[in-house]
Amino acid sequence: MLRRIASGAVLTLLAACGRDLPKADLAALSAEARMMANGASDEFRTIARLKPLRINVREDGVYLMMGEHLVEAWGFFIPHDGPFEPRADGDPSFQQLGQGVWRYDVAG
Repeated sequence: MLRRIASGAVLTLLAACGRDLPKADLAALSAEARMMANGASDEFRTIARLKPLRINVREDGVYLMMGEHLVEAWGFFIPHDGPFEPRADGDPSFQQLGQGVWRYDVAG
């Protein structure tokens, strides 16, 4: 029981750390992710500074995984050009941060 409580506390702490993204970085992050999705080979300083665990370029956009624990994961999502409307009850869940950057959480 104590191990489960400690595990939950660590997960909460890690998730809170992953939520911190300075507003000034949102536009730069969005621009870099879109360049990356289009195959640019530039130096991506804002993305590198975030130190994501994994970067996935998919059909719907770019996912920067910032953390994971067991079956849960969280990070930032930058959709390809065009409107993005996440499902209200979906997994992953999304929270709009601004400048085309979303926070995602996978509950598993």
